[in-house]
Amino acid sequence: LGVVPRIVDGIFKKIDAAEKEGKHNFGLKISFLEIHRENINDLLRLGDGGNKPSIREEKSGDIRVDGMTEVSVTTREEMLSCLERGTLARATACTAMNTQSSRSHAIFTVHMTMTMAAAKRSKKEVKASSEEKREGNLGELSSEDAVPVSKTEGSERKVDENEGRIPNPDSKDAKQALEGCESDGEDDDDDRLIEDVITAKFHFVDLAGSERLKKTKAEGERLKEGININSGLLALGNVISALGDPKRRGGHVPFRDSKITRLLQDSLGGNSQTLMIACVSPGEGSLEETVNTLKYANRAKNIKNKPIVNRDPIAEKLESQRRRIQELESLLLKTGRMNAFQFDVGEEQYEVMEKKAQRAAEEVEA
Repeated sequence: LGVVPRIVDGIFKKIDAAEKEGKHNFGLKISFLEIHRENINDLLRLGDGGNKPSIREEKSGDIRVDGMTEVSVTTREEMLSCLERGTLARATACTAMNTQSSRSHAIFTVHMTMTMAAAKRSKKEVKASSEEKREGNLGELSSEDAVPVSKTEGSERKVDENEGRIPNPDSKDAKQALEGCESDGEDDDDDRLIEDVITAKFHFVDLAGSERLKKTKAEGERLKEGININSGLLALGNVISALGDPKRRGGHVPFRDSKITRLLQDSLGGNSQTLMIACVSPGEGSLEETVNTLKYANRAKNIKNKPIVNRDPIAEKLESQRRRIQELESLLLKTGRMNAFQFDVGEEQYEVMEKKAQRAAEEVEA
């Protein structure tokens, strides 16, 4: 097996192990392209129809290719079948050094989406949890443990014969007030879904080897292809040098000098980890190419990125708002309990809570 089939097999082993636990759902899409004479060709497209693929950069800095065929796969056999089909469609030709020489750079891309199994909590479960917390909090108080409470300036409240002390939380009036505070929305049985979506992209890049025209003896179309291959490798080397040199950090990186560097922009200098595997020959006749290749790979090793997990921004924001709403619900519950005990929160604190609740509601609606 080659490198890519081994990695594909490893990916599906990890997926199978995670799905057996029942906590994750995975989605996989693949695409396969080649850069032949600075033109992008879709290797999975059947026929010659459709628009030519074009490179686009999103606001987030991610690079995508419009017009590419993306195939959804669920098994390793399907993925390897697409890999084989695309490999057969690549541009190859005979030269003096190789009977099946690659005449293009190729990129096999795997898009992975991992969704954490939804954690469902019905409103009944939420209410039960709230009641347990309430009962636990109320259980800590008793008439013997009542503490003096000072009256908030500017507030109005009725004063009983035990003024300055919190009434018994087990009283009928206190329980009725608490039940009324928690009854809002009780009839809505919709489940609360909490999902976490993480995305990842794997680029498997097969770079065509650099060519010396004296050795390949290329002519005509093969000559033009060799020149384009060397130009792409030179541009990629310049990008790697710019990213790996500490003295040049923060400076201009020539990603736009070729199609291969543009496509690999977010893989080399973005939120990613880069690994280069160098293919060299121990033969004496290839000594110079071997040394140059190892130097090339050593420069790539100097690239330092700090990748972070790609979370779906919408799902992440919704989860943040859910947590915030839960905090506000807890705060409102606490406020209702205190009011039941004839305890005044105070106008200033009440206004702060009201503004927080209003901002949260506006953000959820947006």
